Order: sequence, then structure tokens, then C-alpha cells
Amino acid sequence: MKEVVEKATVGLRDKMTHEIIAIYPHQVDQLDDATKKKVKDWYYVLGCSNEETLLHCYVDVLRENELH
Repeated sequence: MKEVVEKATVGLRDKMTHEIIAIYPHQVDQLDDATKKKVKDWYYVLGCSNEETLLHCYVDVLRENELH
């Protein structure tokens, strides 16, 4: 039997409030260290001032009800 793999939407969340800071524009297959680095690199490129924000956030899978 073939395993079904669904892609997930990920984003950055604030470590204290768990509020969504940014939504990564591409869906991912898994949330491993390489994916987390890719998301953080993407956010950093959006603006150098984002470097400070990255110290206070983490990459997380976002639920569909959070995206509306």
C-alpha cells in the first residue's frame, strides 16, 4: 500500500505569544532542520531587520483554520 504524503503550510511563530509572524509561501513535505533553515533564510532575505525577529521565533506547521 502506498503511503499518502500531504504537503504542509509552515510559518514563523513568536516564541512567547505563539502568534504567526509570517507564512512561508511554499508548502513542505516535512519539517526537518533543512526546512526550518530554508524558512528562516527566506524570512531573513525579506529584510535585514528581520534578523532580530528571527531570534524570537520558531518554524511551525500552520493549521488551515489559522490561515483564514
